[in-house]
Amino acid sequence: MKRIIVLFFATLILTGFMHGQSKTDSLVLLYDQISGSNRSEIDLLNELTQKNAASYPSIAELFARKALNGSKKINYAQGEAAAYLNFAAVFRTRSDLTKALENGFRAYRLFEQVGDSAQMASAYNSIGTYFQDIHLMDSALVYLRKALILNRADAKIKANTFNNIGATYAYMDLYDSAEWYYHKALDIREEIKDLYGLGITYGNLGVIAYQKDNDPELARFYYEKSLAMKRKNGDFFQMAYTYINLGNLHRNIGKYIEARKYYQTAIQYADSAEAKGVKASTYVRWARSERRAGNIELANEYDRLSSRLYIEVLEERQKSELEQLEASYQLAKKEQELMINEQRIALLEKDQKLLLIQLVALIFIAAFLIVLFLWYRTKARKNRELQQARQAKLESELNHKNNELSTFTINFIQKQEMMEELTAITRELKSKDTSEIVKAKVRELERIISAQQRNDKEWDNFRIYFEKVHTGFFQRLQADFDGLTITDLRLAALIKLNLSIKETASVLGIAPGSVKTSRYRLRVKLGIDGDESLLDFLSRYNNSN
Repeated sequence: MKRIIVLFFATLILTGFMHGQSKTDSLVLLYDQISGSNRSEIDLLNELTQKNAASYPSIAELFARKALNGSKKINYAQGEAAAYLNFAAVFRTRSDLTKALENGFRAYRLFEQVGDSAQMASAYNSIGTYFQDIHLMDSALVYLRKALILNRADAKIKANTFNNIGATYAYMDLYDSAEWYYHKALDIREEIKDLYGLGITYGNLGVIAYQKDNDPELARFYYEKSLAMKRKNGDFFQMAYTYINLGNLHRNIGKYIEARKYYQTAIQYADSAEAKGVKASTYVRWARSERRAGNIELANEYDRLSSRLYIEVLEERQKSELEQLEASYQLAKKEQELMINEQRIALLEKDQKLLLIQLVALIFIAAFLIVLFLWYRTKARKNRELQQARQAKLESELNHKNNELSTFTINFIQKQEMMEELTAITRELKSKDTSEIVKAKVRELERIISAQQRNDKEWDNFRIYFEKVHTGFFQRLQADFDGLTITDLRLAALIKLNLSIKETASVLGIAPGSVKTSRYRLRVKLGIDGDESLLDFLSRYNNSN
């Protein structure tokens, strides 16, 4: 009877019908209800971990640990393997890809021991996506292809793998290969009527149609197919993203009125999905569209709305993380108390076999040890809490500095892009209008744009934000390598931030080809051999110094 009640309670959590309390509180209550003493409960723990790894990683990790410990107690290898795979997902959410890969391989080895080829393929599929995250695309392809070879029966896993291989090729700008694998995924998903997967793959094909073939009509066709699938699935969150893509598509071909309609619809679906992050992202792109259409005040208003929403998202995320940490602490405390009680009971059962005098002596010794243990545990807990508070403060300060640097860099790039667009507009005005008054105004505008692009104050501000995160970076470079110019130092900082050639060119106000030349000269000055990238060198240099 108790097992039936637990399963019913879990169903309420999974379907989102818990009212009157937060999702964190609901998960904590559910954690207490599930003992993890049999296969059904372990499977349920793993399912809960999988569903909450992205949104509630701290609590999801506790579910995975209980599933892992329970699986080991009853020798349930598949449950243990699933727990390791869930651990990998939790670490991926925290961007700890080393531990994600480590747990992914553990899961694969256990699935291999029990001969579960479908789950072996699933593990390799996950491992492939982790290699994608760290931009090791060749390694990603190796494991994704292994997943295809292993999986003979599970069509959904096979379709996911085809889609992931297509995404890998898309990251590598190999669009023909990406398109081929997307179509393979599409065929399977159409056959098994996987609406969610169809929505994703049609969207991917829309991106390929525009980037590879420069075919807006074909891209729009695929985006609308994607919308149809997502609409059938009732997925407002994914629908909002597709409408953003449609807005971007029309913005890029100069149809700003149509773009505006799609962005408005994206906002509506983002509100329906209660997805503030998606809504903020929509406003960013909408602002860019209105700016291109010449509606500067409206664009600025949307930029302000997006900034406000991003701040709200950050505050909500921080609140959620604090709730999770508190819940995790309370659950861990309960587990520790339960373990102590179990040890105490075992000790008492053993003491019952001894003589009365030995029992009395042991009771006094046990009482002393318990007091000593409690005193030591209290002291250790206070020290641990103090250390955690200090660590949390340091992490908060570092996150704040990183956010400041990211925000400043994004604004810097957007400003330079706007300057480039204004420069293009002035050239167009000069070529079309011969009026001396217009020419004079254009020259004045060009002077202002040029002054803005050469504004060293922006770079001084950038250096301040950069040095907060990467203290002493410029001083060490100048001390270790002779002949570095200000331009070299700026280029090194932009490479350290992993900006693209196009973004770097926009920030420095030079052509992409000139950026490549400058990168080559910087390699020479830094003495980097041909086998190592500038990004790897600067990252390692900063860490090792």
